[in-house]
Amino acid sequence: MNFTEPPEPPADQLGATTRIPWILLILSLLSLTGCMATWTGHRVPIEKLSSFKPGETTAEQVEQTLGKPENIVHKSMDGLTVYIYQSIVNVVLGVPLPISVGRGRQRGFMLNVVFRDGVYRGFELTQLNQTLLWR
Repeated sequence: MNFTEPPEPPADQLGATTRIPWILLILSLLSLTGCMATWTGHRVPIEKLSSFKPGETTAEQVEQTLGKPENIVHKSMDGLTVYIYQSIVNVVLGVPLPISVGRGRQRGFMLNVVFRDGVYRGFELTQLNQTLLWR
């Protein structure tokens, strides 16, 4: 058997074969860009907050109107109970490289409904509209 070296490609095609892997790599990375949305909590009809009367509305009535809270905090020193409701949407657009490059937005609200001895006292509403950027 006689083995011979493969023929040299023409001079005008020498760089073409080395460019193709780079082009494929760049196209592969671009195809990995993505968008993701997550939702935390549940739909809470905050427009119904005005129907609650401090000193009269019970915790059970609030729960019937707004649904079960995500968290409940008992403040034994103050004798308060706080129902925490949240409805938060996170939207992220990024490229999953070894260093994450992307941009996100967080929108929604957190609602704290305060009770003393099982009777409604008031609420705190925090609206979220944050732009998140990381590298």
